[in-house]
Amino acid sequence: RDSSLRLVGSEMCIRDRRDLIRPGEAVSDTDVQQLIRAERRVISGVDLGWETNRSLRTRLGFRPSVLSWVRTDFDWTTVYQSDRSANLLEREAVGADTTLSLARNARGQRDWRVSMAVDPALAAAAWFGEPQEGEAPEVSQTRSLLRFFRPFSATYLDGVTSRFNRDPVSPGVGYQLGWGGVNDFRIMDGDTAATLTDRSTWTLASGIVLPGGGGVQVGYQDTDAETLDARSDRRTRQRSWPDVQARLPAVPMPAFTGIRSISLTSGITKTTRDIEFGGRAAQRRFDEDIRVPLDVSVAWLSTLVTSYQGLRRTGRGEDPTGNTEREEVSHRLSVNTQLLPPGALAQRLDRPIRLSLLAGYTAEESCRITVAGDECVAFLDQVRRTVNLSVDTSVGGFEFGLQLSFDDRQSFVGQQTGSTQFQVGLFGQLDFAAGSLPLR
Repeated sequence: RDSSLRLVGSEMCIRDRRDLIRPGEAVSDTDVQQLIRAERRVISGVDLGWETNRSLRTRLGFRPSVLSWVRTDFDWTTVYQSDRSANLLEREAVGADTTLSLARNARGQRDWRVSMAVDPALAAAAWFGEPQEGEAPEVSQTRSLLRFFRPFSATYLDGVTSRFNRDPVSPGVGYQLGWGGVNDFRIMDGDTAATLTDRSTWTLASGIVLPGGGGVQVGYQDTDAETLDARSDRRTRQRSWPDVQARLPAVPMPAFTGIRSISLTSGITKTTRDIEFGGRAAQRRFDEDIRVPLDVSVAWLSTLVTSYQGLRRTGRGEDPTGNTEREEVSHRLSVNTQLLPPGALAQRLDRPIRLSLLAGYTAEESCRITVAGDECVAFLDQVRRTVNLSVDTSVGGFEFGLQLSFDDRQSFVGQQTGSTQFQVGLFGQLDFAAGSLPLR
C-alpha cells in the first residue's frame, strides 16, 4: 500500500510502502515471523502490516525582502530513504547465543543554501531616484557607473549525506527530517554509517555590461568535501578560478562586405582538484584543467549564418606513481541558410530549401610520466573528423530531404585502430488533413 502527503507552503512528500501478508505466509522461519509481528501496526482493528520502504522529502524556501536592491534566498532540502525486507537480517553472536534482528538500508541527506545578490543598478535608483534635469554631475556619473555592473552574488551551500548498509538501525524523526549535526548522521544506534560525506561550497559571481550587448562575467567557486567510509578517509578541495566569460558587442559591418554583424565570445576557466586520502598510507592527488573556448558567429545580409566554435583544453595530474599531461583541441563549423532555386521551380516549393552543414574536428592526446622515467609516454592519441549535411524542402505538402554524414576516427597508439563511416539517407513525410465522417 502506498500513501502520500504534501503540505502547502513548505513541501513534504512521504511515500510509505507496507507489507500486508501474514508472517506465517511470508516466511517459514519462526524467529523471523516473530520479528515481523513486532513491526506490524494495528489501528482501530485495521492491520496496516509492517513498513518495508519509505521515502521522505522535505523542502523549505524563504525569500526575505529587506531592501529593493538586495535579493536574499534560503532553501532547505532533505531526503530520506529506507528499504528493508525479511531477507535483510542481522545475526550477532552474544556469548553462546545468537541474536537475530531486522536490518535495513537507510540513506539520509540534508542540503541548505543561502544566497545574496546586490544589484548596483537598482541601488542607484533607490539612492538617487529617477534621473532629473539639473542634478549634480557627481550623482549622474555615479548612476551611470553603477549601471555598468552586473549584480554581485554570493552563495553558500552546505550538505551532508550518510548511508547505512544492512544495519539493524531505527532512524528517528531527526534523521529522517535532516536535523542534527554531522555525528547524528554518522552514528545511529551504536552503528557507524558505511559512508558519510560532508561538503560545503562558496560561489561568487559578478561582471560588467558593455554597450551593444557585450559584457564580462567573472565567477569563483570553492568546494570542500570530506568523505568517510570503511576503506579510507578522503578530503577533496576543488576550486574554479579564474572563471571569466567575455562577449564583445555585435560589430556592424559595411554593406559592401555582405555581412550584417559579427559577434565573438571567449573566456578562460581554470579548475584545480586536490584529493587527500587518509588512513595508514596517506596519498595526495592533484589535477588541473584549463579551458579556453572561442565562439564566433557571422550573420550575413542574406539568410546565411555561419558560426565557429573552438576549444583548447590543457591539463596535468600528479599522484604517487607519476604525472599525467593532457591536451585537447576541437573545432566546430556550422553553416545554415535558405535557398530558392531559379525559375519556375521556386514557385512550386511550399518553402525555401533549408541547408545545414556541420563539420567537426577533435584531437586528444594524453601521456604519462612515471616516477622512474623522464619521458612522457602517450597512452591516448586520437583524432576524430565529422561532416554532416542536411537538405530539405516541401512541395505540395510533401516534405522530403537528403542527409549525408561522414565520420572518421583514428588512434595513433597501441594497435592504431580506426574506422571510417559514410552514410546517405533519404526521407519524406506527407501531411494531409482528413475530413469528418457523418454520424447517424
